[in-house]
Amino acid sequence: MKPDVFKQYQAESENWLKRGRRSLLRTLLEEASRTTGTTKSLDILEVGAGVGQNIPTLQEFGQVEVVEVSDIGLAALKDIPNINRIYSTPIPFNLNKSYDIICALDVVEHIEDDKTAIKWLVDRLKPGGYLITTVPAYQWLFSDHDIALGHYRRYTQRTFNRILPAELTVLKSGYFNSVLFLLAAAIRLVKRLTKSILPSRKGFTELKKESSTVPGWVDSAFGNFLLVETKIIEGKPIFPFGLSVFCLAQKVSN
Repeated sequence: MKPDVFKQYQAESENWLKRGRRSLLRTLLEEASRTTGTTKSLDILEVGAGVGQNIPTLQEFGQVEVVEVSDIGLAALKDIPNINRIYSTPIPFNLNKSYDIICALDVVEHIEDDKTAIKWLVDRLKPGGYLITTVPAYQWLFSDHDIALGHYRRYTQRTFNRILPAELTVLKSGYFNSVLFLLAAAIRLVKRLTKSILPSRKGFTELKKESSTVPGWVDSAFGNFLLVETKIIEGKPIFPFGLSVFCLAQKVSN
């Protein structure tokens, strides 16, 4: 991810989309912690911690360590209290520690060898530990937005679950950001059509991340849509489509 794109990502860290994703994360963390049957503080690793927008939520459930490679992200993380350790090496790297929960939220799509990345995550889970992941949905939505973010691909629920190793049992998976899916998909397809009809000047197109910043009242409304989705997901993932795929999986105990 380019520095200017990461700065935009940082500026949007408290908008409706990031709040909605944190709500989904909390729901999946609560389900994992209930399933553990313990009230002890959990050992948690977040891979791709960004500017630390998820850290306060994660710290409610245990002791947190993070992996982040962006200089901007690392600078922000160093200012957040009570992070046990910050790793600045891209995965896979040699890490002789295991965790109760590992989170990789919108991370796997940035890694060319996604199967190796997932295997690295699973190998660092304790027996019975949990992997929480999100990835962008639908390859047909792949656009300049994805290229600017450094994505290699997008997924469906089926194609993502297919790359999970055998020692993982999927407890819950599905689509998120479903209410706004049709609007976002239509906008992206119109942009793609416009680009094909109206070529850029001098054959050059600047790749940009699509902004998720909206006016205040729209931000509030969109945020409420995602909160409703999260409440539904607490029961059962029923949405047949969405802009993201999420998965909560457990490592089989030996």
